[in-house]
Amino acid sequence: MQPYGKSLLTVSFGARGALVRLWSMTGGVTWDAHIPAVGASGAGAAPPAALITGGAIVVAWQSTVRAFHAGSGELLWKWAQDGATMLALLTPSAPSTAAATTGGAAGSATIVVPPVQAFCVSKDGDLFVAALEDGPADKAAKGSKPAASVSNLLRGGKVSPRTRLVVTLDRTHVAMVDGTGT
Repeated sequence: MQPYGKSLLTVSFGARGALVRLWSMTGGVTWDAHIPAVGASGAGAAPPAALITGGAIVVAWQSTVRAFHAGSGELLWKWAQDGATMLALLTPSAPSTAAATTGGAAGSATIVVPPVQAFCVSKDGDLFVAALEDGPADKAAKGSKPAASVSNLLRGGKVSPRTRLVVTLDRTHVAMVDGTGT
């Protein structure tokens, strides 16, 4: 659960997928979105990671990252990495110049999603981060987007999909905790 202005965001998951729901302060549902499970079941998957940023709600679960319009719940874009497990989402401390110059004009209906970093574990056990940034093509396609960059952080198959990344309250730093709690 995360507060969003006068709303509350909840993200839950089960065998059939993840449910993203924005609640009004009066208790009514503003919108909800279903993210289908990849493979046979989502019940054993790591929990979804959610980030509220720049008029959008970004959710990472299993092998996809999706950005939803915070007001309507409309899917703005998605990014998928086959066989990867999404662990955490962060906002970079210094957005790139490209991200700062793309998007709609002030007051327009276009939502610009600030840059997001998705921390993932590959099917081979490598930890990597993908930088996801809005671009002009994303507005037209409203579909899959390429990552602006992908950087390997830890190679050699040492990271388990069960690894947890603990994110700081300001969502700018992350600490890795393995299955033994170290």
